[in-house]
Amino acid sequence: MDKISALLAEAKPLYRQRRKQRRWAAGALCSLICGVWFGATSLMQAQPMSAAQFEAYYAALYESDSYFSYNVAADETVPLNGYGLLEVV
Repeated sequence: MDKISALLAEAKPLYRQRRKQRRWAAGALCSLICGVWFGATSLMQAQPMSAAQFEAYYAALYESDSYFSYNVAADETVPLNGYGLLEVV
């Protein structure tokens, strides 16, 4: 049992050093990935929407009644009581 304890005591500093190196490497890699991602997104230019595209988008959203039609069948509705809760049959 004393030999195992001595072996563990001898290996403990090496284990801690390797764990510290792995943590440092993981942190450096994460920082590098975040930095590259942030740099790439800041350098990319957003494509502006032209006036014609904006008008078409606006018309599709707000001026067309067919956009807001949900076409719910009567059989698919749930019966509700006067309080808006599910009606128990």
